[in-house]
Amino acid sequence: NCASKLDVVIVLDSSGSLGSTGWTMSKELTRKLVESFNADKAADIKVALLVFSSTDKTEWVSHLTTSTTVEDVENDASWFMSTTWTANALALAEGEFLYGRADAGSVAIVITDGKPYSNKATKEAALKLQNKARVMWVPIGPGAPVDLINEMASKP
Repeated sequence: NCASKLDVVIVLDSSGSLGSTGWTMSKELTRKLVESFNADKAADIKVALLVFSSTDKTEWVSHLTTSTTVEDVENDASWFMSTTWTANALALAEGEFLYGRADAGSVAIVITDGKPYSNKATKEAALKLQNKARVMWVPIGPGAPVDLINEMASKP
């Protein structure tokens, strides 16, 4: 247990390249993260969940101003099976931190398997997001663009 005060935005890729197994694994990882954040009663952690694919297939499951439950992940996180428009999702995550708490640490956790639609736009959005939050990436599967992810992750 820790006495952390955190605002966390989970950015969950639901593109078609995940395949059904990858989507199931990504969703389970997200469920476990939410469960873990909610289990630590000593910590003050608020979690928002954004599920994304293309620009028109992006959905907030929950926001920092509401509570996020394991049931939200299980029941409301949709697999869109479209492209991977990561830059748009990162920009939306940045905007969500406007609703965060001034005295809380800010963390964005990006769970993705695929190459983004635009490397350039995604790098720019990741750098901009780093001005608001620590950006952590969780690559899923063998096709995840690990070199690109390493460029976009916040440094320790």
